Amino acid sequence: MCEVAEKIYTEGQTVGELNARKKTACTLKNMGMAEEDIAKAVHTDLAQVKAWLAEAAGLVE
Repeated sequence: MCEVAEKIYTEGQTVGELNARKKTACTLKNMGMAEEDIAKAVHTDLAQVKAWLAEAAGLVE
């Protein structure tokens, strides 16, 4: 695969993984899981999880 195509593929994969983590975090919150536990479950720091959840709740643009 050429370098440009490989870079595009890798960036797309990274974005997809990030979106999956965000979606999982929101689902776990809706199930009643604590934010600290969500951060552990999705292997992301607590501040990022809080930002995702605020965004999902419409509290942040």
